[in-house]
Amino acid sequence: MARIKTRNLITLLRRLSISLEAGVDIVKLIEQESQRGPTEQRKQLGKIRQMLDKGHTLTEAMTATAPYFPPLVVNLVEVGEQTGCMDQVMIRLVGYYEAITDLRRTFIGAIIMPAIQLGMAIGIVGLLIWIMGALAGMNGGEPIDMLGFGLFGTSGLIKYLMIVGSVFLGCFILYKAISSGQAGGMLMPLILRLPVIGNCILNFALARFAWTLGLALEAGADARHSLRMALNSTQNPHFMQHGKKIDDGILEGREMHDVLDDTKVFPSDFINTLAAAELSGTHSASLEQVSKEYDARARLSSTALTALASMAIWAGVAALIIFLIFRLAMFYLNTIYGALDAIG
Repeated sequence: MARIKTRNLITLLRRLSISLEAGVDIVKLIEQESQRGPTEQRKQLGKIRQMLDKGHTLTEAMTATAPYFPPLVVNLVEVGEQTGCMDQVMIRLVGYYEAITDLRRTFIGAIIMPAIQLGMAIGIVGLLIWIMGALAGMNGGEPIDMLGFGLFGTSGLIKYLMIVGSVFLGCFILYKAISSGQAGGMLMPLILRLPVIGNCILNFALARFAWTLGLALEAGADARHSLRMALNSTQNPHFMQHGKKIDDGILEGREMHDVLDDTKVFPSDFINTLAAAELSGTHSASLEQVSKEYDARARLSSTALTALASMAIWAGVAALIIFLIFRLAMFYLNTIYGALDAIG
């Protein structure tokens, strides 16, 4: 089953947030939404409506439609149900996915031209490989390996395209594995160490953690349950793997900031802010402010990531062109020197 498209998810969440804020019953809302939108969306919302009629929670019903709704949406819906702040959760999710959509659009816009040029450069290399073999076949001579790859003609072009295709396929598979969470647990510690990408992922996760924790505590949830919901909201194994350790620490009667500090995965400024909030009893306001700060940092990191990706592709194109120039120049000079030696 395919996952709901982001633009459809944003539209759905926005309508739900507006209606929930106005006091409309969630069962009635789901029934209305099951009659509009794409076919698959109507089908999945119909299933949710049936489960709600049987007494299931919205979280349970959405979980049953997996993987149609993103895990982040399901986890935060659970927060909304347990805190009674479903309308705020929906509004927050709309803002988050709108920001992700804007960042994706900006990212694609920044890299599309360098990507086209990279594709053209790769195509030129393939064309040279094929031409060298074709010319040799026409003249009945030995094929000329101008690029030094040992590839020429149609067979060489096929091998070249298979190599290039394998590289792109490997990158795509790695991206899907990380984004779906299948390889996140193994690769996330390494990814978070990367200067720009790691900061972006870390800041988004901390923003969600702070906001969820503040919302849960404000609604009256105990520290243990609030931290569990906040960890799940990060959707990041780097944080979620410490769930049991954090839970055990709270059961021992320790302060939240002390327990989180023991995990060594939360920044010192986050721990210090939480400690001050616990001392003053201003959890909600302090954590809301922290969430906004980390959200702003994440957006800045995303902008930097876009610029870095664009520069990396430009650098790849430049390196490929420079390599081709030197290879062709060396081939030309070697041909001249060989002719001179034959004359001499």
